[in-house]
Amino acid sequence: MKEKRFYLLPALVCSLVFVCTGALAASKTVEVAPGKAAMAVDIAKALFFSEFSDASISIPNFKYPINQINGKFKLEDGFTQFEAVTFKVLGSELKGYGRVAKGSGSHDFHVSSDAVSYADIKKLIPALAAFDIKGVFKFDCAVSGTTDAPVVDAKFDLSGAGFDFSSLRSELKDIDISAVKLRVVFSGGRYDIKKMSFNFLDGTVELAGLFDPDKTSETVLDLKGAKIDAEKLFSRFQRQAGKITGLLETDLKIKNPETAAGMVVEGSLSMQNGVLKDFDFLKKLGDKLRMPIEKLKYEHISGDFSVSANGRRISFKDLVVTSNFIKLKSTGVIDENKAVKAKLFAEAAGGSIGGIKNQKLAAIFKKVISRVKLNFIVSGTTDNPKLELDLGQ
Repeated sequence: MKEKRFYLLPALVCSLVFVCTGALAASKTVEVAPGKAAMAVDIAKALFFSEFSDASISIPNFKYPINQINGKFKLEDGFTQFEAVTFKVLGSELKGYGRVAKGSGSHDFHVSSDAVSYADIKKLIPALAAFDIKGVFKFDCAVSGTTDAPVVDAKFDLSGAGFDFSSLRSELKDIDISAVKLRVVFSGGRYDIKKMSFNFLDGTVELAGLFDPDKTSETVLDLKGAKIDAEKLFSRFQRQAGKITGLLETDLKIKNPETAAGMVVEGSLSMQNGVLKDFDFLKKLGDKLRMPIEKLKYEHISGDFSVSANGRRISFKDLVVTSNFIKLKSTGVIDENKAVKAKLFAEAAGGSIGGIKNQKLAAIFKKVISRVKLNFIVSGTTDNPKLELDLGQ
């Protein structure tokens, strides 16, 4: 039987698409199985053969083997030209073609697939593990750079799918999204998530960030949401369903997204032109002010917040609700046991408080006292909030 000989660079390219860490360049050997005949290849003495036939490659520092490698290549001066190479990583089948350079030469290699699962993407780019997208992506990738400094520019595209962010809140699952696009560039040992975008509840979501496999706990992803239908979003939360309307904007940072227990989401949110209604908190505040505000038509809501402990601890700062007759501002925390500890500032028009039903008398009262300002201490739980006038104001 004629000995099949193996040239290393094809293995690098096949692994480069998803491995992207350059681990192969730092290794001395890889395990190769052309067909059923396994062998070890010394990188310094790597040879070549002209055709792959159901080969597989195991790469040190990369736990996912490259399997079912088939295709032909031609050895040229300073590079290797590939024709229709196919291979499999995890559950995704890929095909590639192009030129792979030796030494300091530049690669020009392309890889594509009609069906790459998000489950595979998460395993290979753990920074995206906080989310789940149920669907298969079209994939296109260009490999450039050199053997020692590869550059991988990968694009993923999906028309529609189900979105899951239950690692933050269990209610955020099975949400229909569309026009999903993701672009990731690998260079210098890091993944640059240039942009991940999709349509979400009548609005849009965009995500970006850097991921360094050697510094996973330092990963920060920026997530921006625009014109999201708040009523559709909060309908997924039992206690808020049917109680909130408006358009939601977010500007968030997702820190340490790989693990739900260690993940922290913080940033700002704002909502425009909607209604808050049927909240026990608003009813109790109305009782204190002797004014009916069970249904509050607001102009603007904004504030900063942080969500941690698997979404069970929420801190908020300068959360402001503005309407035509009252302004509310609050800072505090809701802990893992739903206990509330916060301070609330309420400022209302003078003619609106005190249960004054006579419009003329209310107008006179408003002139005498144009604005009434009160501070409250909020305690209790989210199920049974308590408001007490802060006499130390």
